[in-house]
Amino acid sequence: MQYKYAIRQNWQDYAAGRVFHHFPGQAVFPVRLASEVFQRAYKIWSARGSKQKGCHLFDPCCGGAYQLTILGHLHRSAIAHISAFDIDARALELAAMNLRLLTREGLRERRRQLQDLFDEFQKPSHAVAIQSADKFLKHMRHWEQGDIPCTLAQVNALDAQALCEHLPQPADIIFSDAPYGRRSQWQAAEGIDDPLIAMLGALKTCLTPQSVVAIASNKAQNIRHPDYHRLEKFKVGHRQIALLSLIQ
Repeated sequence: MQYKYAIRQNWQDYAAGRVFHHFPGQAVFPVRLASEVFQRAYKIWSARGSKQKGCHLFDPCCGGAYQLTILGHLHRSAIAHISAFDIDARALELAAMNLRLLTREGLRERRRQLQDLFDEFQKPSHAVAIQSADKFLKHMRHWEQGDIPCTLAQVNALDAQALCEHLPQPADIIFSDAPYGRRSQWQAAEGIDDPLIAMLGALKTCLTPQSVVAIASNKAQNIRHPDYHRLEKFKVGHRQIALLSLIQ
């Protein structure tokens, strides 16, 4: 795949575990790829005539919300609201910590934590993390829209009714790294042959005709649903990414 929007640069400030939180062994979506996928989806959505200044970005399988948090910092002007759902209560605890880093107060708290760690242990990694936090704080001073409002909820992504009940408004862009492999697996999917297709069915209730759905999965999964048409599909490493929208 050839990158169109996410230029090659040093992404180390966004590394999981530096400023942003993550669990050891947890799957991490590449920062540059996340930025590229979001920008492709946003380009399509914005070209469909929306008069909004920013999109409502939603991940129904957010895990620790690392992906959403980095997108918030990278593309603040393009995002009006973030919604993050997951069925795993432990993952949502981490997601809450990460999404709080999309507020000035939350990021200042994180910087103080890193400073305390450096004062106690004198580790170079903590010093570098403080430098990264300072860069984020500097950038946030230029956020004209202020902190990003977020909605966080424990919801089964296969439950259409629950999705509707907890989502504050229809999603403009859905971007989700579908569970697969040993590090992330579907839960509460007994009796469902293909949870990914079932999720796409449930997500129909969350969309508008202008909405764009970006799904990342492994190459073995079939990202097809009769109610969606495919806008783009590309492969990067062991992942495939499909951009979809509802058939009108």
